[in-house]
Amino acid sequence: MWYMELDCPGLFACKDGKYCIPQDWKCNYIDNCADNSDEEDCANPEIEETTTVKEVTFNETTTRTLSVANDSALSLDEETFPNTVKFTNFTTEKETFGGQCEDITGCEDTLFCIHNTCQCAGEDFWKEDTCVHVTKYSINSKCRNSFECSGKLLCLDGICQCSEELIWNGTNCITKKIFGMQCFSQTECQDDLFCVAGICSCPDAYYLDRNKCVRRKDAKQECSKTEECQPSLSCFRQLCQCPSSDFWNGSICTLRKTFNSSCSSYPECKESLECKEDVCQCRETDYWDGSYCVIKRLPGTTCSAWFECRTELSCLDGTCNCPDTEFLKDHKCLPKKVENSVCQTTAECKDTMKCRDGKCKCTDLEYWDSEDEQCFLKKELGGVCSLSIECQENLECDEDDTCVCKRSTYWNGMNCAK
Repeated sequence: MWYMELDCPGLFACKDGKYCIPQDWKCNYIDNCADNSDEEDCANPEIEETTTVKEVTFNETTTRTLSVANDSALSLDEETFPNTVKFTNFTTEKETFGGQCEDITGCEDTLFCIHNTCQCAGEDFWKEDTCVHVTKYSINSKCRNSFECSGKLLCLDGICQCSEELIWNGTNCITKKIFGMQCFSQTECQDDLFCVAGICSCPDAYYLDRNKCVRRKDAKQECSKTEECQPSLSCFRQLCQCPSSDFWNGSICTLRKTFNSSCSSYPECKESLECKEDVCQCRETDYWDGSYCVIKRLPGTTCSAWFECRTELSCLDGTCNCPDTEFLKDHKCLPKKVENSVCQTTAECKDTMKCRDGKCKCTDLEYWDSEDEQCFLKKELGGVCSLSIECQENLECDEDDTCVCKRSTYWNGMNCAK
């Protein structure tokens, strides 16, 4: 008969190729291999005179304990022990599946004593009083229960699969990899991680917090470090913010818009600009110098265009000038002065008046019209008037609103004479 030889380092290989047993089980008078190969080629024992056989009977079953020389093979027959009792009804009761045991001899055939319990070896299972070897199914195979699936596979929905927290590595189910571990594919990493550049990492929109991927924060949300913020944001003063050159468009930081660009809100415009009438513009007090909004120039300062000067000023001859109704004093435009107001220069007086003797006055040939606020030439003889001040020297305005010679004088053809 041909036997397959097992590889049993440090153990005795049974001839039937099924079992490996400890060396000290060989020649112990018990067929541990189930083919008696462990009891073959055993020498006759050297029996000491002190050898004894004790017989104990209970429940009609006889058991004997033998004290024999070590490393001996004892043939159990009456002649071996001439001075002892005759062996009768020598039987041993063995435990079935699940029974308590000290070694394999206490278990029924095909069972092994594992952790002091009679069990089937490996992935064999107990069926109809014997251990039966079953072929285990691999991943994605159909199954009826998890016992039919190999390794750590479970029978889920009738298919051998790994549980949610495990992945298939080609031979068995293994624990999914955590943050920072090397990976070759997405399935190797924990559910909320991605395999990025060969490392299990959080997606771009998430960061690791207490071993979990947490969604990054948007602009103006509180933060303690930059990695908590969306990729284009920074944590500044405990808030996620865009750099000063950018604005948050709802998803990323975008470069702020320049002068005259369309806009819908103030943050979209470049620093110093504001969104007015859906256009990025300077404030009314500022003008755009090509890079920034700068404050409009004061009266008397140099200019190259009208918009550089304050709103009420004009750029004349390279200088920001006050309007015609005002005069410049200490870089301020002040209203021009009316008749008889104190003055230092004619520029301080309303148009047509002069600064004479420290006061704003009309010339001797003019009169001040308070309604029109200007000087008019005095009217000659016969001119229409409403007040005598409107008439030339020595004339007065009569009841007919006409300039005539004063009383006690007459017109001599050139002037009024007495």
